[in-house]
Amino acid sequence: GRLHAVLELLQYGAMVGMMFAALAWWHWGLWALFITPVVANLVGPSVALLALRRSLGFRNPWKWGQVIFRQGLPSILPNLSEIAAMSADQYYLQRWFPLADLGIYSHSQSYKNLFNYALKAFSSSFMPLILAQYAGTDPERRASQWLRQWYLVLGGLGLGATCLSYEVVALLTHGKFN
Repeated sequence: GRLHAVLELLQYGAMVGMMFAALAWWHWGLWALFITPVVANLVGPSVALLALRRSLGFRNPWKWGQVIFRQGLPSILPNLSEIAAMSADQYYLQRWFPLADLGIYSHSQSYKNLFNYALKAFSSSFMPLILAQYAGTDPERRASQWLRQWYLVLGGLGLGATCLSYEVVALLTHGKFN
């Protein structure tokens, strides 16, 4: 559970670090917004497999590779379409709106992705615990309590993000997009 959460958060951190390097040191400009998510999502699962190879205990990696490929194949098209949609909306924003609007939008997408990665990390870490609670005595009540608390936290974070989004963006970007 925890290892999965750490791997998800490390993948996000690597993507942010690579985007910073692509923008600040390599001066890729707008291309950094397109290339870094693709590279991070290609490298991330490979690193995860390397980190988990001992705990998975498989002896024939080609057999497992084929199984993973067969299971993951249906998700390739939706993932590629999500990347294309993210790239397309940034392209159209750049084409018809000022660059400052594209900067605000890109920052907000990064923050939205932070919540998505936190949700994935939570799901990987706590879902086994919730399912174990569900298998115990009075499962509906316990699972209902866990999920109610989780949705309360999510609702509070969402409300806080909505109410404070302008101030947070201004703070994190040092007022460059005001």
